[in-house]
Amino acid sequence: MGYSCNQKNVLHVLGALEAALIRHKAAVRPGRAVQAALDVYLKGAAAGD
Repeated sequence: MGYSCNQKNVLHVLGALEAALIRHKAAVRPGRAVQAALDVYLKGAAAGD
């Protein structure tokens, strides 16, 4: 995916997107996107990826 698509940057983008959506009154559940991404990263780490 490229150098910039690392875990830290992905989590930052998801957090920023969530904040922007909340600011614009979108119906989002705070923390869900970041938690889902962390779950995927943890699953990959457990599998040895």
